[in-house]
Amino acid sequence: MSKAREVVNGLGYSANNLEVAGRFTGTGFDLKYASNKEGRDAARQAVREGKTAVWQFMFAHTSDEAAGGGFSTNPRPGQMLVTISPQGQVMSFSTAPEESGDITAVDQNQAVSVATEQARRWLSFEPEGYNIEVVPRSAPPGMTEVTWRNPTPVLGHKETVRANIQGTKVTRLSRQFEAPQSVKEASAFADTVNNARFVVAVLAVVGLYVFGV
Repeated sequence: MSKAREVVNGLGYSANNLEVAGRFTGTGFDLKYASNKEGRDAARQAVREGKTAVWQFMFAHTSDEAAGGGFSTNPRPGQMLVTISPQGQVMSFSTAPEESGDITAVDQNQAVSVATEQARRWLSFEPEGYNIEVVPRSAPPGMTEVTWRNPTPVLGHKETVRANIQGTKVTRLSRQFEAPQSVKEASAFADTVNNARFVVAVLAVVGLYVFGV
């Protein structure tokens, strides 16, 4: 928890007088896919490197907000979410951006400079060899999104590093590993089929009980 507070304060916000709640949860890393594509050693490596699960810490003004915030990846105003791997590596930070006000966006070079500095500091990220995309947004005001994508899969997964900069402040910083879209769609289809089978089984049991079928 002290590491999470350090991240919040280090990014220019204040964790003072805020309540915090934490939980341990899985990430979007698909262990089954990694094992099938790269082998069991790859799956074990992913676990050792903290890619499969994280500690999430939600900061809010009240304990009820912190515990009941649902740990959404899009915190409400005044809330901040930090995720940290079991090995102590920061994986993400997010807070709600300002939706109004006179906030001037920095130029793209400065946005990349700020994003790179904070990604290096908190995510231990080096951008060399990654493809970069910089997108200025008209809303929220002063927002620039910086995204790095690794052209080489990591244990079969797509690695993406993101930093959203509003003015000169970071509102989102993350490093994610995701299975290809086709794998997620296949998994979702399998879940739908399994759920349908479960519903049919339940209806069959109900039919036997009610109608004696």
